[in-house]
Amino acid sequence: MACKRPPVRIRYPPLKTGLMSRFFIFAIPKYSFMFMKLLLTTFLALTLNGIDLEKRILLDGKIEMLIPKDFRWMTEEELKIKYAQTARAPKLVLTDDSMNVNVAFSHTSSPIDDVTLPMFQRKMKEIMEQTYPAAEWRSEGMKKINGKQFGYLKLIAERADKSYNYMILTELEGKLLIISFNCAERLITEWEPIAEQIMSSIIVK
Repeated sequence: MACKRPPVRIRYPPLKTGLMSRFFIFAIPKYSFMFMKLLLTTFLALTLNGIDLEKRILLDGKIEMLIPKDFRWMTEEELKIKYAQTARAPKLVLTDDSMNVNVAFSHTSSPIDDVTLPMFQRKMKEIMEQTYPAAEWRSEGMKKINGKQFGYLKLIAERADKSYNYMILTELEGKLLIISFNCAERLITEWEPIAEQIMSSIIVK
C-alpha cells in the first residue's frame, strides 16, 4: 500500500507592511487583476486633486455615473446665460459653483442603435470640425464602457474662450443620448483625468 504524503504547508513570513499592503496581498487571489486595477483607478480618481466623486442615479434612473460630490443642477436662468450662444442648448447640466466645469445631458429624439451609432459619431465630428475649424483634437472614435457601445470626441475648442470638451454618444431607449464634459482650458491639467474617470463610470440601465 502506497504511503500517503502529509499535506505540504507553506509558511509565509510575518508581514511587516501596513494595512493597505496586507489588503492587497490577501485580496489578489480572490479578485482578478483587472478588478484590482479598477479599484486602484477609482481610488486615485476619488482623491485626485481633492475632488470627491460619488455615484449618482440620473435621467429618472436610466443611467448611473460618478459625479463630483459638490456639483449641482444649473437653474433655468443659469442655463440661458451659459448657453446663450448655443443653438441646441442642453436642458440638464450639472456644474460646480463657478460654472466653469460642467457635465451636460441631452437625450434627443433621434432614433439610433449600435449599427447606426458610428455614423452619428462621424457626423458629430464633422459638425464640430465645421463649428470649430481651429480646434485642437485630442482623440475620437468608438469604444465600450461597461459593456455598452459609445462614440466619443475629445477636443479643445474656442468659444468665448478656449475650453476642453469630452463628448460621448450612445443609445438610450432607442434614442441618441449625448453626455458632455467641459471645462475652461486653464483647468485642463486638473480636470482632464477626472473627466476620464467620470465618463468611464457610466452605466446605462
